[in-house]
Amino acid sequence: MQLVSIAEATLILIGIKLFFESNYPDATIVFATAVLMLTVFWLIRGKKKESASFVFVSLLSIAILTIQWTSGGINDNSILALPGILIFAAMVGAIRVYNFLLFVLSVNLLLMGFFSSQGFIFNPPNSGISNAINVVIILLVVGIAARILTTDNLTLLKALGDKIKQVEHAKNLVEYQAEHDYLTQLPNRILAEKRFNEIIQRMEANEISQAALVYVDFDEFKDINDSLGHAIGDIFLVEKSKGLQTSLGEKNTICRIGGDEFLILIEDISDDDLEVLAESVNQEVTRELNIEGNSLRCTSSIGIVCLPKDATTYEQAVQRADIAMYRSKHAGKNQFQFYDKTMETNVQRRYAIQNRLLTALLEKEFSIALQPIVDVASGNIVGAEALARWQHSVFGTISPIEFIPIAESSGTIDELSRFVLDQTCSVLTIIQKTQPDFYISINISPMQLRNESFFEEYRKVVDRFNLAPSSLKFEITESHIIERDPIFDANIRKIRDSGIGLLLDDFGTGYSNLSHMQKMNFETIKIDRSFIFACYKDMDTKTLLRSITAMAEQLKVDIVAEGIEDEHELHEVKLLGIQKGQGYYWSKPLPVDEFLTVYLPMAQRS
Repeated sequence: MQLVSIAEATLILIGIKLFFESNYPDATIVFATAVLMLTVFWLIRGKKKESASFVFVSLLSIAILTIQWTSGGINDNSILALPGILIFAAMVGAIRVYNFLLFVLSVNLLLMGFFSSQGFIFNPPNSGISNAINVVIILLVVGIAARILTTDNLTLLKALGDKIKQVEHAKNLVEYQAEHDYLTQLPNRILAEKRFNEIIQRMEANEISQAALVYVDFDEFKDINDSLGHAIGDIFLVEKSKGLQTSLGEKNTICRIGGDEFLILIEDISDDDLEVLAESVNQEVTRELNIEGNSLRCTSSIGIVCLPKDATTYEQAVQRADIAMYRSKHAGKNQFQFYDKTMETNVQRRYAIQNRLLTALLEKEFSIALQPIVDVASGNIVGAEALARWQHSVFGTISPIEFIPIAESSGTIDELSRFVLDQTCSVLTIIQKTQPDFYISINISPMQLRNESFFEEYRKVVDRFNLAPSSLKFEITESHIIERDPIFDANIRKIRDSGIGLLLDDFGTGYSNLSHMQKMNFETIKIDRSFIFACYKDMDTKTLLRSITAMAEQLKVDIVAEGIEDEHELHEVKLLGIQKGQGYYWSKPLPVDEFLTVYLPMAQRS
């Protein structure tokens, strides 16, 4: 629009000048061009920019060429306008229009030169003031147009430069965000791996001799999030991150790789210094913070991998540090562990056991063993405890001490317990044909007691075998009572109301509490074997056992002494007035068939 407006004004100005100079032919050409130029405005408003550019350049070219042929030819001062037209064509027209125009103008000049050399006489150019004015006008128009186009180009180049800077800034920001944690601004997994590889390269170049990767996990952070919300939890993490950076210094790289999980990359450090560093990390994490009126603290579990001794790749180092960290967590938290190969072997074994559990149940690798419970006065067998046994296809016999926690953590404890219950009920139907009062006790996991459908599922199995509820006893470990909740209490109440007996197992090893015993209405307590072992030699143990016996008598609760192994222990148990016993003195846990073969005739005689 700017270029067309300038051209239109120039055409009118020159046309008027030519008219007053009585140069009517040229004036006619110029005015006609000015009128036709109005179509360009119309095309521009119709957003037909390519057509407008073509018409604009074409009209100017035709006007100039016509004036040249009717006036001074190649010597006419209008030739000064040709570079301006070419500039217009280059800036606003398509490349094919520019090429065509350049060809036409070049051919036109050659033709005028040819005809002039053949005797064609053009009107001689006027060298007076009028011609000078024409030249000045043309120069001004071309100069102004060039200035407009140059300004536009400079503006465009500046805008392009600003855009490039914005893109570069955005690129740097994206790269930073891709390599840093959004909350703490610490390096994340991606940058941690880069820094790790740089350390390995420096060790390979013998620039440093030893390095370490330290895996830190906050032990109680989930409780902070759950109780106070994620906003408080985020503030806690940010403050702890700042504290770790301050205590460890800039030399060490601290990375956040998960919610409350951090990696620390340390260069050129000895094992002794690593222990000092791990202690300082624990102290910093344990330091109490006051956030919005809440006094918050947590501990940390730390796993340490020494480089290159324990690992040479990032993935391997993180995996092994994670294993060592979990060893710290399972050992009681708020401590650190150095990785060693036995840890990985244990983890692999755990995963193998976990992955095999359900299949082992389906393929009947599991069975139950029964250990008799005896009336110590008469020697008669009155019941038994059912214990799960697993003969693994690869690892051989696996202890319940190992597979029960795995079943609980993997969510397969319900399936395992249903199997034990089913097998137990099947055995009971055989024994109760001759001894109706015989019972079998089963150990119950606290996780099951937090399942709302626990009792209903167990009742279905018992009803299927048409057994009296009193045929079964459920053993609950004393320490599990502390972890009660409404669902736990509801299941205990249903068990008690149904007539299924409740036994308190391992009494004396947990949090002995008379109120718990009264509220849960246990019918029997089982004294842990640690109190029975060599009890006849230790007066303090005897005194404690007398107190337990007196308490049980007051509460009208039966007692089973676990772990009786010799005549001396049995004699002491009898003296204390304990009614029932269980232990290797009578029998170890036996497979069902062997148990029935050995003890069923005894049951029949009783």
